[in-house]
Amino acid sequence: GQELRIELLHRLRGEMRFPSADALKEQIEKDIAAARIYLS
Repeated sequence: GQELRIELLHRLRGEMRFPSADALKEQIEKDIAAARIYLS
């Protein structure tokens, strides 16, 4: 196999609990948007 190196650049948020799958889905969408802004 091949070696893969991953470097964590920035923490988007701390650990959270979600009351529902829909709330988790909304937060994932926000996390994706924040990551795109950070990496642009």
